[in-house]
Amino acid sequence: MGLPAGTVIGRYRLAEARPDPPRGTYRATSTETGRPVLLTFLAPLERSAERSFDQRAAQLINLRHPGIASMLAYGVESGSPYVVHEQVAGQPLGALLDRSETFSPGPMPLLRQVAAALDFAHAAGVVHGDLQPDVVMLKVNGDAILTNLGIAPLVERAGGAGRSSAYRAPEQARSGAASAAADRYGFAALASVLMRKLGAAGGGSAELDCVLIRGLADDPSARWPSCTAMVEAMTGAMQAPTPRARQRSRLGLWVAIAGVALVSVFALLLVLNQPPSEPSTAGVAPATMTLSRGAVPAGTSLVVSGANLPPHQAGQVELQSRTQLLATFTADQSGGFSVAAAIPADTTVGDHTLALCWNNACPLKQALTVARPLTNPSPSPGSSPSPSPTPSSSPSGAAAGASPTASP
Repeated sequence: MGLPAGTVIGRYRLAEARPDPPRGTYRATSTETGRPVLLTFLAPLERSAERSFDQRAAQLINLRHPGIASMLAYGVESGSPYVVHEQVAGQPLGALLDRSETFSPGPMPLLRQVAAALDFAHAAGVVHGDLQPDVVMLKVNGDAILTNLGIAPLVERAGGAGRSSAYRAPEQARSGAASAAADRYGFAALASVLMRKLGAAGGGSAELDCVLIRGLADDPSARWPSCTAMVEAMTGAMQAPTPRARQRSRLGLWVAIAGVALVSVFALLLVLNQPPSEPSTAGVAPATMTLSRGAVPAGTSLVVSGANLPPHQAGQVELQSRTQLLATFTADQSGGFSVAAAIPADTTVGDHTLALCWNNACPLKQALTVARPLTNPSPSPGSSPSPSPTPSSSPSGAAAGASPTASP
């Protein structure tokens, strides 16, 4: 039997009914202050994981930063562990991107705030584990608040598995283990989507691409040492003089050689006026994109291949109809690649657009039909199977922190 609305869990009252067994994040209110909070039930604990859960939750409850939604309490109810976070008034970044909305003050201040929050958590020995647009809340004043910090590692330790995400680093997709380096990969993926979706003011795209590509490196040690270091490098790349600016700065030199240039142009025109020779039929083959299938059920995968791209070009596969990063790739020396792309299980059934993107553009696109999810879909590449948890009737300790600092 589920938990009805009004059920009191610790010092919090559920504002909506719960299924049986309880799982997921639901609205609740504090029985002491009446302020709204978010209460998240995790997978049932194995007895061997109870101590680890207590240690990790106690570490999170003491973490306080203006850019992080605070954990307020944790405990165990009917064998299911739960955590309580403050509820942040605002909109998730993912929803704004899906609607192609712009926001003030723009991508760079937002990225700087998220970077500061992540670096603070990493310095305290805490990782996020599931960084993506949906966990970044934008308040009315434009401030970015990082939510669900540390939930994915708690789920992992509680015997469950976090959801698969294209923002996950390759090593985390393989092992399921969260780390600070994996968080920094997710931050680079988030920055890549934001800069292309909302635009980067100033700077050459090549310099900015180099910064983003380093952040998305397969080798964790090759990535930026911190999220703030990456933001500073992005700022420098965007402030670098463009080719047009460099030309203006050398205007005097161009004026000085203008006469010589004109003479060269007239000489070239004389040559071009000669009868043309037979044009060469040799040319550079255009870049192409191939899908392993044109229709795929939601929650499953397909293989995306490319050919004739620039050698060693790094880029990504996007589901443009919902602004979803599906996979990243690096072409070989011949300009080819193949990568598995997992279609999110909550993707709307119908026609969508899949795109290959690099150098801040998405030149290759194909239509993709998403069908209803399979009854028992096969696991997508990069996802971790969820082990069968063994419920425990032994409760774990609970702790309480400060009162919520944000009201809806």
